[in-house]
Amino acid sequence: MSSDGGSGAIGTMFSVKALKNLEIYSFDFYSAKNGNDQVQVYTRPGTYAGFEFDESEWTLIHDDPNVVLERRSRITSLGEFDSNVPIMAGSVQSFFVYAPKKVMYNGGTSEGQLFSSDSNLEFYEGIGLTAKFDGDEKDIYSPRVFKGAIRYDAHCSTIVHNSLFMW
Repeated sequence: MSSDGGSGAIGTMFSVKALKNLEIYSFDFYSAKNGNDQVQVYTRPGTYAGFEFDESEWTLIHDDPNVVLERRSRITSLGEFDSNVPIMAGSVQSFFVYAPKKVMYNGGTSEGQLFSSDSNLEFYEGIGLTAKFDGDEKDIYSPRVFKGAIRYDAHCSTIVHNSLFMW
């Protein structure tokens, strides 16, 4: 995973599709600035499209007011979420990562297009946001690709600890 380049905003939304039953338990990401900052992670079943500014459609799964951000040159680990997110095989789940000191992302080619996958999980291009649930279309940058890692456990006959990395 490269830390070079990219841009950022206070938030990014993206979707994943589980190919096997799994639980997402954490993200790592690059931030635009170093220092301490609040980081929140929200989730919702299905796509984020149409719900970018509707907080009532999202569930807060992680809220840490004092994350030590590592800036562009080093990845920031959130540790485990307050609540893991189970996703059944074949289901789509969306996420919103919010940090006032900016979450980094790269430009994409087409919002909603498959960007990366492994045998357990597909990761799709999403959007960047300059407002947290109170903006309008001018606050959306599309397409954008979350610059970080999704940490998950895949449920098979035994639990396998996996991570899907993006850049």
